[in-house]
Amino acid sequence: MTTLPVKVKWGKQVFRLELDKTLDVLTFKKQIQEVTKVAPTRQKLLYKGKTLKNNQKCSSIKFLKKNAVFMMMGTVGKIETEIKEKIVFLEDLDPEEREIAENLLPPGLLNLGNTCYLSAILQVLLNVEPLRNAIINYKPSEFIVDEQKNLLVLSLQNLFKSFSTGKPQITQFVFTFRSVFPRYAERGQYGYIQQDSEEALSTLLETLSLFLFTEKNNKKQSVVTDLFQVQLEGSRKCMENEDEEPQRIVNKNLKLICNIDQSVDFLHQGLGMGLVSELTKRSQTLNRDAIYQSSSKVSKLPKFLIVQFLRFFWRKDGVGSKILRRVKFPFELDASTYCTEELKQKITKTREKIFEYRNKKENLGKNVKKNEEGKETKMEIEKNENEKEQEKEMEKEKEKEKETEKEVLEEFEETEDDITANYELAGIVTHIGRTIDGGHYIGWTKKDDKTWYQFDDDTVTEIPKDDILKLSGGSEWHTNYISIYRLIPAKEEATKF
Repeated sequence: MTTLPVKVKWGKQVFRLELDKTLDVLTFKKQIQEVTKVAPTRQKLLYKGKTLKNNQKCSSIKFLKKNAVFMMMGTVGKIETEIKEKIVFLEDLDPEEREIAENLLPPGLLNLGNTCYLSAILQVLLNVEPLRNAIINYKPSEFIVDEQKNLLVLSLQNLFKSFSTGKPQITQFVFTFRSVFPRYAERGQYGYIQQDSEEALSTLLETLSLFLFTEKNNKKQSVVTDLFQVQLEGSRKCMENEDEEPQRIVNKNLKLICNIDQSVDFLHQGLGMGLVSELTKRSQTLNRDAIYQSSSKVSKLPKFLIVQFLRFFWRKDGVGSKILRRVKFPFELDASTYCTEELKQKITKTREKIFEYRNKKENLGKNVKKNEEGKETKMEIEKNENEKEQEKEMEKEKEKEKETEKEVLEEFEETEDDITANYELAGIVTHIGRTIDGGHYIGWTKKDDKTWYQFDDDTVTEIPKDDILKLSGGSEWHTNYISIYRLIPAKEEATKF
């Protein structure tokens, strides 16, 4: 292995890091800087009593072994301390400062050599607020299922926390990620090879599901499951024997697939195709292999729906290729089409509840306006008779109307059974290029109703919302590969107009 888990002792503190033996000591010092805030120029690094030089290859360090302990001496510089003291949260700023901060571009992530596939995913996940909060607030339990993966989660936590400084440090996370999952450390002729962004996303979510938990109905539940899991129910039927009884199937996934062929022009078509599949398996009735068709519907929708556009495939000659076909996707997605009848009934009840609430609110507005006009006329006529008394009466009536309006607003109580099945697009990962092991990945996240952010590694740009629709494919331009849709809660849906 090219990486080793090591410890760095700094005063009374001990840090666990991953050391890449193929790199030099200066790069390792930069890793140490990310956890200690001590600049490499202020570090003196020792191993077994000998001072290590910056240009020295880590592989040349004698007696280097697993869990080796390095000694670091150094202090955080004055300038660095001043910067640290100035870091505050957005909600702690006064209105003027907040307006300035909100207009600043969020920070990007440095490309360390074909790490765009990872940076794009991290930027999109950072935009999923409940997941971000769970990672930042993570505290390891006494019983850790996997020490190496726990280090990865802690490294991700440090990375997400560092975004608040405006200068996020990704180096340590990349080293740890490659160490825990060696397939992402594969090298080619010119360094680390490009990886699949969707595979990296699945790897991260599977890892986080082992460590991030929340309390729900007095039960411990995975945060990843709570936010992303889609439950599918359906049947599997033998296509070569009509007499064979169909099998009931239940699957739980963290995404839905958008299949792409010559008939697919829109996302909803590809999602429908993705719920039907064929496989070859042993038939007990025929006593041989046979073709089976699986057909499913969604029985549980997630808070955040991940959609993978199935664009990559392997040709017969072993070359990975990409489907460039244009597949249009919406900013708002109605997922009720793909749901079971039971779930559709819940969705219908929720939508009727929202419709009824909106009608009450609309009628209330009309009545208030009508009453105000009538009372103003009456007040004008009787103004000379008892002006002060009339004004007091009007104020009392207005207070009553406000209370009535407040009651109507509070009348909408959202329950766990309320589900709109309406989603809004929150983030995208695109790929530009023609092959699986090449090209470039970029992350895109929603800022507001008119603007999105484009994260091209460490270059961040604001773009108009309409430009997002240009990412549907059809050319060698950036093409939507992964989309994350946020479920609009019932109360938000009811009050947004």
